[in-house]
Amino acid sequence: MKTVLVVDEDTSILNAFEQFLQREGFEMIGSSSYAEAEKKLMASHIDLIIMDVSPLRNSRFEFLMKTKQLFPAIPIIGLSPYKEFQNDPTLLPKEIARFIPKPVDIQKLRDAIDLLMGSGKKEPENKVEKKSPGIKMLQIRSIFNRRINSRNNLTNKYITI
Repeated sequence: MKTVLVVDEDTSILNAFEQFLQREGFEMIGSSSYAEAEKKLMASHIDLIIMDVSPLRNSRFEFLMKTKQLFPAIPIIGLSPYKEFQNDPTLLPKEIARFIPKPVDIQKLRDAIDLLMGSGKKEPENKVEKKSPGIKMLQIRSIFNRRINSRNNLTNKYITI
């Protein structure tokens, strides 16, 4: 099983990503600080990093630069609500392999993960194809006002991060 390191200062965001990535068949290591993320990166085998790149503060920038220097093969997905990055991708650091605007479109996130990591998902244990009762997506409307519903109630298309 492939492992994704998600770095975000908000624990509710980490919880949302953990639920999503587990449902997708990936192991997730979460970190709420970049110093902690660096330690986890050194201690674990990481296949992909998902991190917020807005604003690119010193701790985020240092983590990004050090990661690419020590582990150049690990792809990084950057997330940001800032329209400037969407309109002019040259503003993003070149170390960001893929950029996904916030709110995060789950399908775009899936596509980016599949593109960057290839096949790494675990196979279902019972080998029975899982039938979906429609499009199941995850949304957090407000970091402060809502909690994530149970996995059976994940019905919307976006994660607002």
